[in-house]
Amino acid sequence: MAQLEHIPSELCDAIADKLSPIDLLMLCRSNRRLRDRLSPVLQQKAQRAARVQFIWSRLTRPDDADELTSLVTPSVIRARAPAAPYLSRRGN
Repeated sequence: MAQLEHIPSELCDAIADKLSPIDLLMLCRSNRRLRDRLSPVLQQKAQRAARVQFIWSRLTRPDDADELTSLVTPSVIRARAPAAPYLSRRGN
């Protein structure tokens, strides 16, 4: 990571732009200096991924299982599909 801090901001943004939202979020969480160097658009993308992850983890808590029944209808699943790239496989 230390080497990445010395590359030009434009190149850093170009690399970060190719990452999936969850990978961008993990990058931002792992290195604050890199996160601070990203363009506002990419920082916003990482923040959106963090919000989606938080909501998803809240919805999938075991104690909320009964409340989730209404969320598994096909129309709700289709409506939430655009958020899928912001979720990790582990659901963190």
